[in-house]
Amino acid sequence: MLVAMPPPRPFLLILLALFTCFAQPAKAEDYFPPPDKEGGWRTLAVAKVMEVAGIDPAKLEQAFVYASLAVAPLMVVTPILQLSLVFRLFLSRWFNRDYEVFNIAVMIGAAAAVVGSILVSLNSDFTVAALGLPDAVGDVLKFRLAGR
Repeated sequence: MLVAMPPPRPFLLILLALFTCFAQPAKAEDYFPPPDKEGGWRTLAVAKVMEVAGIDPAKLEQAFVYASLAVAPLMVVTPILQLSLVFRLFLSRWFNRDYEVFNIAVMIGAAAAVVGSILVSLNSDFTVAALGLPDAVGDVLKFRLAGR
């Protein structure tokens, strides 16, 4: 629905013309902040911003997990979350080689967590058929407590 605007009044146009004629232009030194080295406003301390805003990183992480579970099923979200172990392992190895403990137990634990989460997310029918499991084991794997 369009609303018709009333025609502009002549005294408003005259007032606008006078204002634009006598207005002082802004000076560059008044507008722009001082440089960062002189304490300009563009310096950003992330920890200070998070403190002022009241953001707790652990709670923010939980909020993202709950949001992802609201959008996608658990069997899709869990393997993606477990892949963070792989990234954490490689990036820690790359950046903190002197401070992190990297032995075979850490590698096996990370691999077991990732493989386990992928196995849990697989379809039961596919797992039974691919592994050639007996019918009794297949029935146990296909059992559902609730839902479809």
